[in-house]
Amino acid sequence: MEIPINTIDRIEYLDFETIKKKLKDNHLKLIVENEFIRRITLLEECQQRSQAQYYFNTDFSVPILSYVARYVYNSTNYREILGEYYMFISKENKHIPYYKLTLYKNINNSTLRHYVTVITVRYFVDKKKKENVISRLQLSIEGSSRENKKENERDVIDNPWFNLLIGNCGDNHVEMMASEVRKKIDLIFSKLPERDVKVIKLMVMHKVSGLDAFEELEEDLSKTAKIPTNTWSTKQKQDAMALQKARALKHFIKVMNDEKINF
Repeated sequence: MEIPINTIDRIEYLDFETIKKKLKDNHLKLIVENEFIRRITLLEECQQRSQAQYYFNTDFSVPILSYVARYVYNSTNYREILGEYYMFISKENKHIPYYKLTLYKNINNSTLRHYVTVITVRYFVDKKKKENVISRLQLSIEGSSRENKKENERDVIDNPWFNLLIGNCGDNHVEMMASEVRKKIDLIFSKLPERDVKVIKLMVMHKVSGLDAFEELEEDLSKTAKIPTNTWSTKQKQDAMALQKARALKHFIKVMNDEKINF
């Protein structure tokens, strides 16, 4: 005979097979999800915790990780990101396993699966973007050693990372590891105005178009604009962002030179 779910006290005694079935049932779903999370994040080893964690790592998470592997990493092997996934779900609190599950609040009647899917996809998409930036930086460094030294000034300006990382520093460091480059760039960013950092990240590192960058920065730009930004034409927006980009790169190079930072 199935035990009815009426209170939190009663649900704690349900066997895990029943919990799994109830997770697929909309009736009292939040109560069941909270019990599932409670069992997963138990601090002491016990059968309840083992069963819940095993189910979370397999049937619950595999579809999510397979989606991420396919659409973010163009891979069919979700196991390659399984360790990173566990670290992500557990980080911020080393004392509670799977800590991020405890932050689930059923906002807008979302489900636990939807919550985990959203935060996981966001995390890996952001991680992949950062990896791509580092990869582009490394390619810029390696590729610059093959550039013709007689290249005209316009070509150099059209290749901002060549200009920043190599054009002003010579060829002595073309094999510097990307992680070291990242640290030096972060140091320079810490000394730049926030707007310059945003412009460089958007328009140089992430290659966002001028119009898209304008949308991101419009609120900030409107604070110093003589004419309301909501009246600007498309060309005015593009011209403004081109100026912001040139200004930000100029400031970047000045800090690099002032701090004697060599790439």
